[in-house]
Amino acid sequence: MDELHKVRFTRHLCECYRKVKEFNGEQFYLTMQSVEDFIKEKKLSISLNNFLDEKNVTPEVFVSYVNQAKGDYEKFKLVCDNNELNDYLVGLMPGTMPSCFRHCVIVVFLISYI
Repeated sequence: MDELHKVRFTRHLCECYRKVKEFNGEQFYLTMQSVEDFIKEKKLSISLNNFLDEKNVTPEVFVSYVNQAKGDYEKFKLVCDNNELNDYLVGLMPGTMPSCFRHCVIVVFLISYI
């Protein structure tokens, strides 16, 4: 497969995955990370960032994604409305707070205050 076909295939893969209706944040991160690892391993001159557009997702999907991605959560351009995310997190009991947010003292404080 020549370079142009590799680029087209990568673009198509990214576009198809992002159009999926039932989106899973954790699975999206793992899949995109696998694709990126494959690109690096094969020394392909392709950057996933060239093919990814922001995708706005629900708070549940975003939390699942961040929980898997940790500090790399900005890498694959999943976003969530801040107000919706705040409402979602405030609605969680401190015991069910996703681990990726437990270290945020302010979030734990705000939930215990309410």
